[in-house]
Amino acid sequence: MRKLARAGSGLAIAATLILSACGQARHISPAPRTTPTTPTPATMPRTLSVDEAAALIGRTVTGSRPVLLPKAIPVGYIAQVTVSADDFQVTYASVDGSRRILFELGVAQPPPPQPDGTQSYQRFRGVTALYQVDSQSPPTSRRFIDWGEPGMASPNLQIKPEYGVPYFLSTQGFAEAEFWQIANSLGPVAGPSS
Repeated sequence: MRKLARAGSGLAIAATLILSACGQARHISPAPRTTPTTPTPATMPRTLSVDEAAALIGRTVTGSRPVLLPKAIPVGYIAQVTVSADDFQVTYASVDGSRRILFELGVAQPPPPQPDGTQSYQRFRGVTALYQVDSQSPPTSRRFIDWGEPGMASPNLQIKPEYGVPYFLSTQGFAEAEFWQIANSLGPVAGPSS
């Protein structure tokens, strides 16, 4: 029992020495003041037409540039949108929900491919992008491309400036050629100052 008491007093002495040493730190010059950034809260998901979704995204996203959207969305699809001043996510879906296109400005964390899936790095929009096909069977399985678009991401996204603006495009129920038709249709969205 005595040994434990002595060990405890040694800890108390060590803690006192450490705390008193910290008291000397007040002579160190303070860190430069920075203005903290706080993420803008996203709105609740809204179901809109494709054109209404584009208008909402263009009006709302002001912290990142460029703001892109795919133009080759099949006729009759609806859009479910979550948007803030910093980022957005939109899912375009067929009426029966069997075919979906997910597009987002933000950091995505997709799962790895299935054992028969593939991942590769390829040039897309002038940068190196990660392209993944989840499974070779069926040929319309989920696939995505993830890249940093040259531009400026909102500081609230905490992305290194050299990466650019994080974009992610994923499809479910589309063949390879259809995926690339959608991917290659990306274009800027008119913003509030346009």
